[in-house]
Amino acid sequence: MRILILSSIWPETTERLQREFDCLVSINPADGEKHRLLADAEVVIVRSPVRLDRAALESARNLKLIIRAGAGLDAIDVPLAKSRGVVVIAVPLSADSVAEHSIGLLLSVCRRIPQLNHALRQGRWEKHSGLGIQLSGKTLGLVGFGRIGIRTAELAKAFRMNLLAHDRSPEKSHKRAAAERLAVRFLPLDDLFAGSDFILIQTPLDETTRGLVDGHRLALMKATAVLVNVGRGGVVDERSLYDALRGGRLAGAAMDVFQSEPLSVSGQLGNHPLLSLDNFVATPHVAAQTIDAQRCVGEDVAKIVHAFSSGQSLVGLGIVI
Repeated sequence: MRILILSSIWPETTERLQREFDCLVSINPADGEKHRLLADAEVVIVRSPVRLDRAALESARNLKLIIRAGAGLDAIDVPLAKSRGVVVIAVPLSADSVAEHSIGLLLSVCRRIPQLNHALRQGRWEKHSGLGIQLSGKTLGLVGFGRIGIRTAELAKAFRMNLLAHDRSPEKSHKRAAAERLAVRFLPLDDLFAGSDFILIQTPLDETTRGLVDGHRLALMKATAVLVNVGRGGVVDERSLYDALRGGRLAGAAMDVFQSEPLSVSGQLGNHPLLSLDNFVATPHVAAQTIDAQRCVGEDVAKIVHAFSSGQSLVGLGIVI
């Protein structure tokens, strides 16, 4: 079985697959090289930002399985893959790691941690430069109440926060059970934006969520509110967010994901309007970049490859699309 690894995964997993299979590794190749390599691949393993669009899939004549090491599928033409009989399976990253990063970003904005750290390094003792915002007693709105949203809600309870959520499938039994256990109220999206002190975006990107957080919804938020996005960049309209932050219509924001990554303007890293704002905190798509999360995903990828190679069911090993 010919395996093609197009993205960096846990090194021990890569080494194991190379020992046990006909496995080729080419990290983030240019389109021409990617199409050439795909021609012989039966299994391909990808993460963002590698795209498996129509052109790529049409070059993959022997492809049988796509393993997405992560949850986002916006870079894969899933309908085309399925129409050609290609199995697509996603291996979600650690909900713990992403949820912890979400809370970390929220605290960074509310307590101005990056700015105060920078001031100290520049020789300034800014003890009285402004007051922070505590989390306790505030209302947190979760856009997305899947694995990550539920884990974030569990962490937020330790801060004694009130919890709201909006989800596309709140009727699912495990979500209803989690909401009841954590005292989470499901609300329509506009009501959640209007009623929350903090909003965490943790939803994937598809045609129903692209541009979901636009100027209209940002205008619904309290002027004292904070927005955090660890879902996908395309969910938030960055221009509208910049205008709201710069105009004082929103207290702060933090993002781990962006419409275009790496984050740049005209190809120059750091040259982005949001990065000029003191009430904005950014990280470079690292919410799941922990040793623990990456090791687990690597182990899961290896299990899927072995199950597929021996004709076993993939159910329970990831999310079969």
